[in-house]
This record gives sequence, structure tokens and C-alpha cells, in this order.
Amino acid sequence: MHQFVAEKLPSYTAMELPLSKRNGDVSMAATVFLPDLVAVVLHYLDMLAESNRLTWHNHGLIPDSEVWVKLGGDHGGGNFKFSFQIPDTSNPNATNNTIPVCIFQEKDTPANLETALGQYMTQTQQLQETS
Repeated sequence: MHQFVAEKLPSYTAMELPLSKRNGDVSMAATVFLPDLVAVVLHYLDMLAESNRLTWHNHGLIPDSEVWVKLGGDHGGGNFKFSFQIPDTSNPNATNNTIPVCIFQEKDTPANLETALGQYMTQTQQLQETS
């Protein structure tokens, strides 16, 4: 994670969650996550604004009155990584604009995603309602 971000974001929480293996067995798997996605996204947006790193691309895709948050996940290297990005920056897909939200050491099965990411359902709704 880029030093600019790592120094200023809240701490992650680590715990073990009951996640399913490929064969269907359930075992405890190491999981690291941000408990308060809303606070972290808003804090990150403040940091971007203060450093003049927010931009609008003037292509009509993102209205000037909105800031979008992109949520996504990827499995690879034995881990599933769920992260957010702010597209309203000059390099939206840059690694220093990709903030990990949750990482766990298991496959991204529907059951595992629900177990590990279920806490973010309400939080993403809160983000959508934030002005």
C-alpha cells in the first residue's frame, strides 16, 4: 500500500472466520478487514481533496456533483482481496489508489463472500446515501 495511505488510514482488524474449502469442508481461515468502510472511504476522500488529487474526467461519465467509489474483488495467490478505488483521480487503477478492505485465505465461493463481506452490505448503502 502506498505510504501516503498507509500512514493515515485506521488500523485493520484480524480474526479467523469459518470459511469453506474447495471440498466443502469448513475451517477457520485468517481474515484481515477494515471494520468501518464508511469512515475509511470518507477519510480517504478527505485526504485526496486536501492534496488536490481528486479530479473529474470531463467525459460526462461521472457528474461533477458526485464522487464514485468502485468496489471489487479478486482471488489469486491463495487469497481473496476485496478493495475500493476512487475513479475521480488522475490514475484510478493505480496501486496507490487501491485500498484493501478485506483479505482472506480461501476461495471466493458465494458462501465465503457472504461470510467475509456481509458486514459491508449496510455500509455500502450508507455510502450511497452520503452527500
